[in-house]
Amino acid sequence: MQSLWKMLAVPGAVALLCGAAGAVTVVEMQTNVLVRDTIRLGLNMTGNNYYDSPTLVRRDVKNFEGATYRQCHEGTLFTNGFATWRCDSNTYIRSGWSAMMDGGAYRILSGPAQDTTGRIAAVSNIYMMTWNSSQSNVVPFFVFDKPVALPGGLPMRNAGFMVQKFLLGEGNLNGTYGYWLQTNCFLATGDVSPNSWGNGALLMVGSTNTAYVRMCSAGQDIADMNGQFEIKLRAKAAAGAPVLWMNVDYGGFPNTRFTVPGAWSDFVVTATLAGVTGATQPRFLFSVTNGNVLVDDLSVVHLSDPSPIAFRADTVNVLSNMRPGVLRWLQMGGNTLSNTLLPRLFQHAYMDNPDKVGPYGSAQYETYGMHEFLELCETLGCESWYVLPGALDPWEMSDLMEYLGAPATTGFGRVRAALGHPEPWTKTLPRINVELGNEIWNAAGYWWCGYKGPNYWSNMFAIGKASLYYTNTVIFHSAGQNFSSSMASQVLRDAPTADRYSIAPYVLSSLTTNDLALNNTDDRFYRWLFGYPLHTTYVNGMPQHYAVMTNRACEYSVYEFNHHTTGGSASYNDVNRFVSTIGAGISIGNTMLALLKQYGIRTQCMFNFTQGNFDAYSLGTPGRVWLWGTVLNTKKGSERYRPTALAFTVANRVIGGDLVRTAHSGDNPAFDANGYFRGESGVKTYTFATLHTYAFRDGMRRGLVIVNFDVSSNRTVEVRLPAGEGVAGGTATTWYTVSSHVTNHNEGTNPPRVAMAQETLAPFTNGAHTVITPYTIQSIEWFAATNPQNASVLINGGAPVAFESNAVLSLHAENPDPVQMQVADNALFTGAEWTEYAGTMPWVLRIAQGTNMVYARFRAAGGGESAVAGAAIYLVPEPAALLFCAAAGLAGARRRGAA
Repeated sequence: MQSLWKMLAVPGAVALLCGAAGAVTVVEMQTNVLVRDTIRLGLNMTGNNYYDSPTLVRRDVKNFEGATYRQCHEGTLFTNGFATWRCDSNTYIRSGWSAMMDGGAYRILSGPAQDTTGRIAAVSNIYMMTWNSSQSNVVPFFVFDKPVALPGGLPMRNAGFMVQKFLLGEGNLNGTYGYWLQTNCFLATGDVSPNSWGNGALLMVGSTNTAYVRMCSAGQDIADMNGQFEIKLRAKAAAGAPVLWMNVDYGGFPNTRFTVPGAWSDFVVTATLAGVTGATQPRFLFSVTNGNVLVDDLSVVHLSDPSPIAFRADTVNVLSNMRPGVLRWLQMGGNTLSNTLLPRLFQHAYMDNPDKVGPYGSAQYETYGMHEFLELCETLGCESWYVLPGALDPWEMSDLMEYLGAPATTGFGRVRAALGHPEPWTKTLPRINVELGNEIWNAAGYWWCGYKGPNYWSNMFAIGKASLYYTNTVIFHSAGQNFSSSMASQVLRDAPTADRYSIAPYVLSSLTTNDLALNNTDDRFYRWLFGYPLHTTYVNGMPQHYAVMTNRACEYSVYEFNHHTTGGSASYNDVNRFVSTIGAGISIGNTMLALLKQYGIRTQCMFNFTQGNFDAYSLGTPGRVWLWGTVLNTKKGSERYRPTALAFTVANRVIGGDLVRTAHSGDNPAFDANGYFRGESGVKTYTFATLHTYAFRDGMRRGLVIVNFDVSSNRTVEVRLPAGEGVAGGTATTWYTVSSHVTNHNEGTNPPRVAMAQETLAPFTNGAHTVITPYTIQSIEWFAATNPQNASVLINGGAPVAFESNAVLSLHAENPDPVQMQVADNALFTGAEWTEYAGTMPWVLRIAQGTNMVYARFRAAGGGESAVAGAAIYLVPEPAALLFCAAAGLAGARRRGAA
């Protein structure tokens, strides 16, 4: 405890006090369950990034395969075709989609013709009303190869429609030059290695000028690049007498020369890097001279990384520390289920963007496949939330259920087993969350990733639930828009088979100069910043959603959450002054806890794991804003967390089991938030509680989270336990954020200014006081004791000798206080009865001369019994007492009383 007392003068520290003076808020932890089976806060994963944030996986790979083209449309269905509202004809023609989709396949997603399929005979134009009567446009019209029956032959508005075409033989490459692929590199098809799974390769033309390909590694400041690497590739001479070179652009590693034969051959090289320091980023270079070479299936793997899965050990360690309850990985449309399962090396590209098409377009690859992602979730012991492609055929949902739950010898269970996991995921993951597409509602550019209208989602979820391999640990999510409760009602009406409805209740999408002028001090600004999400949670936004939750009887989930301050007249510097501070961090953490407590939203994912910054082009002065990553560096020994991650981690230390009610009494601090609030006109003032608490019961484990929104003052909290409960061992563990000022952050290269601390609290008993410093989130964990602790019994105050048989016993137990006791002169308590607890009682020593033993045990109100306590005293009766005193040099001692 000495270190805690010393820390009292340090902002951000915590202290445990007994009988602390001053105003005290009593927080009583009750047993009333508010939310059962809570889940730790979750996190969105990010891509593998080699330039401004941690790399996640141990390898870089390249293949050169073709692409799947898929889109979902919403529009008007006719008997002879479909008119999309989601794109104008000029864009569709200019991008090449109109020509490419000739001969493609279609599927009708809604209405009486749902699941009708056919071929697209042509893509033409039609002028028509689109979203409403005020909007008309020339839009693409997909001509059917055969008529479709509609009731009365009448067009059907707001219909869903999916188009797709597989061009897996055309190869795919994002350009033919640039940093990673320099000039003289081109796609080639029709000649691939018999050991390759695909159809495409890269033609490196070194007959005229040197052709280059670079492969990534991370910067040494991001990950440790020392150690052994394995480089694999397939190659074949295509013209001349080519020489293929491999080098690392880090001093000291010699060039490796390959003589490439005229037949496909596999090459494996190991390279050991040592002494890499600073921000050096070793890169592996492949070059061709004196001829042309076909190459395929390039991979560079860091063998020295100790992780047994695709993700780097540093990534796993940081995530393990954060203890996410669920990990989410988003993707859009375009892809197929089978392709999204595979590791990056075995994927073809996919595209749903209406602006480009072709092998040198902007098709996407997944950074890592679903299988690798599920391995990470299993390693962390958390739930998975993998967003499937938004455009899927119905049988792909059946394939998914086989992959998740079928035996290793059945259907897509064989795919899972071939990828290294024979055991069904439904047996090894606590829950598997399934969503189709990401932000299908979003008019900002994600219209192509799915269809949220009638029938489609509901049908897909029903197929999943009808599978032989479905279990109730597979959770299906439909998704909607932020605070649009009307959209929520519509989606849940059209997708009644969904288990969850997911939203992204981002905070403060814009910051204006008016906001800054009105709250021109840190105290005023952060009161408003704290109040803004509390207003949305309790006043305007979530209450309207709660009405939908109640009416539709569907639990909500949160697919993304964080600040979203990317617009407004303020500058990016103004935004950066708060968006990654400790004040912002505890506000985000508290809001997620409040959504759990107030609305029972158990599955929530913060956005996101790693990201350095975001180009907020819509701000008054555009610049890079410190959103949205929560972790800036995962490198061992150089870990750097943003305050949002620290608040997240503090809360996750204790979340679990049932969330139970807390009651506050005594001092009731509050603060005023003054400013502009979402959905409100003009400046308003709202008053909110300064202290927010969240309590958890998980078996015998107990947890309490306390958030202090005071900008300048400590707050003393007295923790009261339920009747009949105590604290096992009289100790607890606490975690809390530490910062000397509310505006502190961890950006840049300076030592972090915000940290998470951990302490042991002892003694921690019912009624213990803890001081919560300003702008702090603190969690406390202990284990309940329903049996009284620290049982003890003393005879005559602990005297070793008595001179008469009449004695006084002192009895004690605590935590929880006993209501009964049993006292005996034998350890079996033979003949002893339970009596009302008392601190003292008279006792007659039975053995006339010699050692007398007394045993005691105690019982709490709930029936829990303490351990047995014992005491001994030696009785020396008269006249032997005089001889005893003389022998002991106590001739002057009183005959009665302690020796």
